[in-house]
Amino acid sequence: MEPRSILLGNNSNFQVDAAIIEPGRDAAALLQRIGRVARGHRSGIVHVSKPQQEVSHFIRLQQAQNIIPVSQLRDIFGDLRTFNTRMAKELGRAYWSMLRRQNKHLMDGIEEAFMEIMGEDMPVPGKFLDSLWIAKRLNFRKKREFMEWLNAIDRSLQDVRGFAPTIKVRFQDRSFTYSRDWVTQHLRPPDTYDPQDNTYIYHDALESCLRERSRPLECCFFYPGGKTGLMSTWTLPSRELWKDYKRIYLNPRKFPSQRDVDVRNLYERTIKFIEATRLLPRAEEKEGVLVDSEVI
Repeated sequence: MEPRSILLGNNSNFQVDAAIIEPGRDAAALLQRIGRVARGHRSGIVHVSKPQQEVSHFIRLQQAQNIIPVSQLRDIFGDLRTFNTRMAKELGRAYWSMLRRQNKHLMDGIEEAFMEIMGEDMPVPGKFLDSLWIAKRLNFRKKREFMEWLNAIDRSLQDVRGFAPTIKVRFQDRSFTYSRDWVTQHLRPPDTYDPQDNTYIYHDALESCLRERSRPLECCFFYPGGKTGLMSTWTLPSRELWKDYKRIYLNPRKFPSQRDVDVRNLYERTIKFIEATRLLPRAEEKEGVLVDSEVI
């Protein structure tokens, strides 16, 4: 791992003056992550892990030198920043749908305000995902797996940014809570585990615990027919991961044949929903556990 360091002329949103981050899948994601450390008037240092394949936004970042105001960094990334407005809209609509199931009384008030502002002819967001919950009153093969996926979608929508589980790690010189994905990719397995404090312990300093070579993540995900096998990826989400998930697990042959027209229509809408939102909920039994460690 070869981190790229830049000193940013702004304050930290997390009340820290340094952070280690992944570059993300595009310039917009990288800028957003840097921006979490750069707020206000104080300065902070950001270390960006070098990706396995140098992508355009990381190459552009290497042009940065010394102290850089975040506004200047926005100019550096300028033409590389992209935003998928269609996906953002579908995620926003799905979020409304999830809120109806999580807090009906809250949404009654919000929807009343929505119709008052937008007019009663404007459909309230969320009907696409709502329509998939017809599965509760249908009988079909793999219904249990389908409902597991549907409930996992709601859990993912409660944190649409998809933050990875965090774990506590302690070194000879420091300790902190950090992304489990980052620890799994860049640190060797820990020396021991403290169950009372839920902390993974390394006997050396942090720099001595880095892997000689970083490793990709291996994750399982829900899909409407069950759970995927282990899928390898360097970042979550990534274009390559999405392509493999779509090719393997959204293939109509992966779903049981259904004679019921309503069930066939349900699966067709489901595939369209996944393609529109690209929500890939993880299928992990122990969210905060360092799954590759021998000391669990």
